[in-house]
Amino acid sequence: MPFGYGRGFRWMYYATGMPGWMRYNAGYGNYWRCWRFPWLPRGWWTGAYGPVQWTPQGPQIASDNQSMQAQLEEQAKAIEQEIANLQNELAEIRKRIEELNKGEK
Repeated sequence: MPFGYGRGFRWMYYATGMPGWMRYNAGYGNYWRCWRFPWLPRGWWTGAYGPVQWTPQGPQIASDNQSMQAQLEEQAKAIEQEIANLQNELAEIRKRIEELNKGEK
């Protein structure tokens, strides 16, 4: 290859784990994504995909976002389930300790 590249950029397969035709969406390039915020489609700022909301993680399309209330409710349910699981496990441990204490006497 000209311009001092020697035999070419042969390290890209080893760096990415994908051959060239698989990188960047099979020949389309990465042009269908925004270059600054790659999780958003190109032209997201026009509002064509719906209103944009700014979050601490960056801009996101409103339809992709859950409301904060919904997230908090999901977290509360998960914590309640975890508490119930831990209480069941603690009851089993206490039962096993009582069995071991009865066996010693």
